[in-house]
Amino acid sequence: MKSGAHYFLIWFLVIGLFSSNAQTVGEVKIKTFGGTKQLKNKPKKVFVNDFVIHFQFYNQKEKSSKGGFIGNTLKGDAKSKLFLGLDNLTEQNFKEITDSIFSQFKSEFIADGYEFIDGKQYENTDAFKGRERQENVAVEYDIFPGVASVRPSNYPFYSSNENFIKMNYGSKLSKDLDDAVVANVELFVFFIEDKNSWAQRNKSANIKVETQLRIVAYDHIKAINEKKVSKLQALTIGKKKQVDIFAQSQIDITCGRNPIGGSPDVSYIGNIKNDIVIEGALETQTIKSEAKNDEDYIGTETAFGKVYRAQNITVENSYILPVDVEKYTDGVIKGGNAFLKAHINEILNK
Repeated sequence: MKSGAHYFLIWFLVIGLFSSNAQTVGEVKIKTFGGTKQLKNKPKKVFVNDFVIHFQFYNQKEKSSKGGFIGNTLKGDAKSKLFLGLDNLTEQNFKEITDSIFSQFKSEFIADGYEFIDGKQYENTDAFKGRERQENVAVEYDIFPGVASVRPSNYPFYSSNENFIKMNYGSKLSKDLDDAVVANVELFVFFIEDKNSWAQRNKSANIKVETQLRIVAYDHIKAINEKKVSKLQALTIGKKKQVDIFAQSQIDITCGRNPIGGSPDVSYIGNIKNDIVIEGALETQTIKSEAKNDEDYIGTETAFGKVYRAQNITVENSYILPVDVEKYTDGVIKGGNAFLKAHINEILNK
């Protein structure tokens, strides 16, 4: 096991038999922090504390350019709005993808002799205090705007409690689970990237995005927030109308607890250096929406002096993007499996 940040390269090529539509899942470069050498001295048991995949299926945003007098010119207000949505996909598609990736995740550990444990027999421990058992967790649509957050079917999870924000909670949970490995997985599957605004010299309200299906390494996407959020979610989303969604795909594991200080015996955090790009499921394109400020620098002479007039302008654009559901499903599953396999190999020192 190598310590510090480093990169592990894997190429995944998916070729359909007798098909001219061969699909490639991009290069996977993993970045890791921590080490897992001490796992060999720990029980081969895994507790999945959380496993969630966030699927972006629509995005709406707006941008404004405030008017007013600048020198001898009156400028009107300008506002640009953009809505992008994915066609053809259903909640069931998201569930099937999540279940498939979770199944492969478990298989990787089971193949190395690990067993997955249920938290039911540990519910009276301190780490589970205040946590509610949840089975067949419903898809959540109010964690991030325009995003479906999906957990595996037929697997029990436990709600969050106040201990989640405390330091070394993972090690306490592992200790109460008899030193089992505590695993958390969070993947973000997004289809747009925000691009830098253009034509700033024109003082316009402009939005520019690029469509590209991918498993996100790290990004933040602007989105209009129209739903209420919980106290925990408000730490990152807030109550603003337009917010930044901070997305980082990650796996982390914790195992054991040091009696002095409570730090974990084993701690591993795994990310990716670059997005895992999924080709072929939807068209890659650049989409823009722009509203230019109306200007009046001439004015109109009246008996009361020169009067300036400038209109306020709003431009709204909406796009529904067609999706090849089969390629979307196949690509996201293979991309998710590639992410997890690379990290699990590193965790288990394969």
